[in-house]
Amino acid sequence: MVVVFDSFPQSFVKAIKDKAGVSLNDVLVSALSQAIHEYCTHHKCPILEEHGEMLQSRALMVYGFPNRNDSKDTVIRNGWVPLSLNLGVGITSTAARLKHVFKQTSELKNSPIPHCQLWFQNVVCPWLPTSAFQKAVYDIYSRHNLTCTNVPGPAKKVLVAGKPVVNCRFNVDGHVHPVVSILSYNGQINVLFTADSKSIPDMRILERFYMCALKALGEEMGVEVPRNINRLAEHDDLYYSYTLKRNSTH
Repeated sequence: MVVVFDSFPQSFVKAIKDKAGVSLNDVLVSALSQAIHEYCTHHKCPILEEHGEMLQSRALMVYGFPNRNDSKDTVIRNGWVPLSLNLGVGITSTAARLKHVFKQTSELKNSPIPHCQLWFQNVVCPWLPTSAFQKAVYDIYSRHNLTCTNVPGPAKKVLVAGKPVVNCRFNVDGHVHPVVSILSYNGQINVLFTADSKSIPDMRILERFYMCALKALGEEMGVEVPRNINRLAEHDDLYYSYTLKRNSTH
């Protein structure tokens, strides 16, 4: 099943980023972490109740390397690696969650891990027996709760057959575990959540929890919240209970 989130302004996320001194991706990942936390709370997850802030929930974050080859044949073939990130799902404070995500991503970006992993992936893995390679991939992905990929798209509308493309999204299907696909296009950010609806019931509710998290981040940083985020966050009285819990942690 694919849950298509309502688009929201990239400028809103950038304003939060600037106020908090973090990256745009940190804001989006922090909102994802909060959405998962609220989903687990809503469904009375026994693992979250048992471990609280010590809960380990790991995601594979796609880290891309710029393609320095100017050839038109390879211009979109950027190298990338999946990096393990603890989402901090058990954290209850909005500010503490964003700080946790920023710390995690900063340490990864400033470490040799991405470059070593790219070398291993592109140089060593092609020489491994197929069975060994398949087992390594399965072991990595089965030990993470989801994959999150954030792709920067065109800043302005593009034309297809002379007609402007109003919006653009992408989906990763048939994966071992859930995938969150994020694409920025023409000043808007689009999010898709793909997973097995039998394993994750009420998947649609994740959109509202994500919007609740974005609204909380905006309010935390003193940034005006867009109308559509307010509307979705307040739907079905979910934001009301979320706000009560969030405020009780301050």
